[in-house]
Amino acid sequence: PSKRYVENKFSQLVAGFANSEGGVIIVGVTDIFPRQVVGIGTDLTTVERNMQYTKEVINEYIKYDSEFVHLQQVSVPDTNSDLQLCLVIAVRQTYQSVGVKSIDGKSYSYPVREETGLTWEEPGS
Repeated sequence: PSKRYVENKFSQLVAGFANSEGGVIIVGVTDIFPRQVVGIGTDLTTVERNMQYTKEVINEYIKYDSEFVHLQQVSVPDTNSDLQLCLVIAVRQTYQSVGVKSIDGKSYSYPVREETGLTWEEPGS
């Protein structure tokens, strides 16, 4: 998949949490069970760059009048008890529907997180 496709899907995930009850995304942990801590790098400059890139992606695809996402780097032990830096993305529930701009910029979708997936609703539903 293209970089823009992946950015858009990530933005849908963030908006899906905001449009439901909020939630937490941990970058640096595998999606496949058993989940493993792999980290996002050990160089603080790289981690800061990743945090900035994450903010830029959210700002490009999601327009909302107030902050509803908080990014925090944390150190988490892996299976060898070595500390790995991970990025925690805390998403709070929003009062109004959060839309995600399509890749072509011509429309918005309104994802909602349900269990382990996303559904789409009309704004304000």
